[in-house]
Amino acid sequence: MQRNRFSVEGVFYRGLFNSLALLLPMAPIHAQTTQRVDREEVNKKLVQHYMTLIEDSEFTGWTRYFADSVTFNGTRIPPQAISGILTQLRRGFPDLHFTIAGQVAEEDRVVTWGFFEGTHSGEFAGIAPTNQAVKWLGIAIDRIEDGKVVELWHEMDMWGVVQQLRAAEPEG
Repeated sequence: MQRNRFSVEGVFYRGLFNSLALLLPMAPIHAQTTQRVDREEVNKKLVQHYMTLIEDSEFTGWTRYFADSVTFNGTRIPPQAISGILTQLRRGFPDLHFTIAGQVAEEDRVVTWGFFEGTHSGEFAGIAPTNQAVKWLGIAIDRIEDGKVVELWHEMDMWGVVQQLRAAEPEG
């Protein structure tokens, strides 16, 4: 008995085989996508960890998150210089706190945005302490290589900070 080559069983098996043949080349793509997503999540965690150290007035362990030399807003600097910038902020706002509002990662870059908050109890930007609670926006774009931050582009709404402090200054 000769089998009809257009049988339902034949069509089913050929369809199944063709579907599997189409899916097999996708397995490496799925593995690469999963690895990329995992790396992006690790990079986001790295940035979250170093940003929590903003609240540590001594910046203990700060440099372990950075390469030996980093690019900060377009300028090559040693990572210790970043803590110097933050020290100036903390002089004006000793209780400085940063809350991450959101993060997006793509390949080796992590974008983080959130809010700085603190009480102006030290001189800042030439303005004497006002004891005013201040809140302002900050955004960071970090590039990660081999588990270390190598490039940072950070911006804060300093105009908004100064406006809040000027509004709190006593008239006179």
